[in-house]
Amino acid sequence: MVSLAKEKDKILMVGHILEYHPAVVKLKEIINEGELGKINYIYSNRLNLGKFRTEENILWSFAPHDISIIINLLGEMPEEVSAHGGNYLNPNIADVTVTTMSFSSGVNIEKISV
Repeated sequence: MVSLAKEKDKILMVGHILEYHPAVVKLKEIINEGELGKINYIYSNRLNLGKFRTEENILWSFAPHDISIIINLLGEMPEEVSAHGGNYLNPNIADVTVTTMSFSSGVNIEKISV
């Protein structure tokens, strides 16, 4: 996709539209105002049970959007990221992933995608 965009002189980007969802905007406001206190841990899961994946793995389908929301909410990039996937329905494509992230502020994230 990158090479095709360059060839066609087009801009290629990801649409992280969930960052602008009213619920996410409100949550960011609540966090920034300190109403939740110090954030230590965020647990996120994204479930799409029943879809048999034949092209992309679950990490690429969902994690970028959820991770962009988390980075937006915290206002910082992770220092450490780890991901592990399992292939249960298709031997070549991960349909379950667990991603962990650590931030310099001390926040730890656990993200599950199914």
